[in-house]
Amino acid sequence: MVTTRLLLAAGALAAGVLWAPAAQALTTTQTSSSSGFTVTGTSPVSSTLGFSRFNLNTIGDEKVNVVLLGYDYILTDVNVSGVISVFNNNASTINGPFNSQVVLNFDRLDANSNIAFNPISATAAGSLSPGSSANLPLTGSANGVFSPDPYIVLANPTPYTAPPSTPLPSLTSYQASWSYLSPPALTGFAGSTVSGRIAVRWHYSYDIQTVPAPLPLLGAGVGFAFSRNLRRRIRGLA
Repeated sequence: MVTTRLLLAAGALAAGVLWAPAAQALTTTQTSSSSGFTVTGTSPVSSTLGFSRFNLNTIGDEKVNVVLLGYDYILTDVNVSGVISVFNNNASTINGPFNSQVVLNFDRLDANSNIAFNPISATAAGSLSPGSSANLPLTGSANGVFSPDPYIVLANPTPYTAPPSTPLPSLTSYQASWSYLSPPALTGFAGSTVSGRIAVRWHYSYDIQTVPAPLPLLGAGVGFAFSRNLRRRIRGLA
């Protein structure tokens, strides 16, 4: 009985060191080059924005079976500037801050739709006496603002990958939608400006081995050596 248990233990050890975990499917993103934008007031800006394509050469050799799934957009270095026009039509003085927000909309080139981002907050300091008006400096900033919708799935990823050095036209025009929040007042945004950069986030899946290739081979050698020594001990006991 003892001999049988020792043989089973030796076999289990040899099989265990030969086994390597299967590749695990993971997902992540790659951010493209970015394009700058500036919008003043509410008038749309007609300008084609281009981005670098998905680049397999920058993701690392340890990632295999890479599949491009889709893409979305990200805003970076967003700044709100200019002025907000405020008029106090109340019977009492209004004290700031005067709070507002702006939503950026971009028209897509590859579809009859647009991309709208989450609102970006802006504020202006100051106070207004009854019946007075002023153009108050407007400030606000944001970074890493994503489009709230799920990423756009690609049925055919090939046009988005080769060659990666060729810019990919993606957006054709954009505009800002301003809205005033508080305190109660009459406002205008003709002199309000929002600027920043926008980039594409490429979503992709890949496989990666959790154990490097040389380790299972090394473990196999140790296991077989242990197995031989164990057999000698068993023969000695017999």
